[in-house]
Amino acid sequence: MTNNFPAITPHRRIGQEPFHAAGQALPFDLLSFWQWYASDLTGNALRGCIAAYLVARALGAGADVRQEWDAVDIKLSVGNKQTIALAPLIQLNPERVGYPDLAAAIHRAAAIH
Repeated sequence: MTNNFPAITPHRRIGQEPFHAAGQALPFDLLSFWQWYASDLTGNALRGCIAAYLVARALGAGADVRQEWDAVDIKLSVGNKQTIALAPLIQLNPERVGYPDLAAAIHRAAAIH
């Protein structure tokens, strides 16, 4: 089977881009989707992305677009590549709900830069 579809190169979005159906803009935009999808910052899956973003920003990276299936989490301008592993102290589950300490994560990431 031949794949005749071109590769899609993502670009940074601002959130005001509307969704479309049949060539017509719908009455909601990308920001409303982000708010619906990613407002729970305590969820186990999203926390890994947040951790990688915080480390990237502390290392002077993270201004580009994240590639979900890329081989590494962070690409530094000097050519170094970093994979971030997250081991949360608290899991989000019915018995034990906790909030990640984002300030501590930023401080630790900045200390290694």
